[in-house]
Amino acid sequence: MTVGWAGDTAHEYLWVEATGRPADVVIWGTDPQDAPSSFTNFVVPGDRFMTGEQRSFDVLLHAEPETVPGDLGTVSLQLSTQWYGNSVADADPADNTASFTVRVAAAA
Repeated sequence: MTVGWAGDTAHEYLWVEATGRPADVVIWGTDPQDAPSSFTNFVVPGDRFMTGEQRSFDVLLHAEPETVPGDLGTVSLQLSTQWYGNSVADADPADNTASFTVRVAAAA
């Protein structure tokens, strides 16, 4: 995932929530990871963003070993700006969502 910051508001950290995900899939963390994550959310790694900064990192997903290979469904990740635990209104919230299909490959 790549997150960019336009610098349009002060923030403490950026928070990502999985607003849609298959029942058998949980968020396992990020790589790199510098803050705890839960099964449905995580903090974007790194400290506060500078204006114009972009960061790329991996979002780690987990499915149980008995999960049947194939398409499991779509995950939508919603980014929000946080200031001391409160969401801050975004000038353009439309660009804060990323969706993708989760596919489990058969073991080789």
